[in-house]
Amino acid sequence: MTFHEQLENYFNSILHFNWGNFNELDTKKQSSDWESLLGEFDRMIREEHKLNGIDFAVTTAMIRIYSKYFQELPIESSLYTIINSKFITSRLYDYILDLEFEEVQKKSNASCDCELRDQYKKKSITENLKEIKVLYDGYYNPTLLECLTCHFQWISYPADDSTGKTVFEKYVP
Repeated sequence: MTFHEQLENYFNSILHFNWGNFNELDTKKQSSDWESLLGEFDRMIREEHKLNGIDFAVTTAMIRIYSKYFQELPIESSLYTIINSKFITSRLYDYILDLEFEEVQKKSNASCDCELRDQYKKKSITENLKEIKVLYDGYYNPTLLECLTCHFQWISYPADDSTGKTVFEKYVP
């Protein structure tokens, strides 16, 4: 079976998953099953990439084809902010971007990967950052940070989606 056939089978397994039974599970089991179902994609693409390499563009295009169908799935969870049919596509894209980032990072000869981390929307490596100042903007009050290795400047601020995560972005004066 080719990798693309494996992807089609995986995507169809999501579409034909018994969401009715899933919706009846307690939140702990829902969370576990959700991570297992989506984590299977990560495992599958990493395994294929290790053996044969994958075409990131083709894999992304296949997700795009199925994305409309994923959004229509009857997923009902009290963990709506985490378990939601609208998040399936973005999670699958994230797995691809993570793998692509790792691949590009391995091939990079740069002394630091700040530019690459920004390009792939990855968090900076905080132990290499020096705080410069707080930029008071009246809402986020981001902190200006500078990489000690490459002098790349980041701003960081708390995400406004109640996840408690810190956002890191390239500083643009």
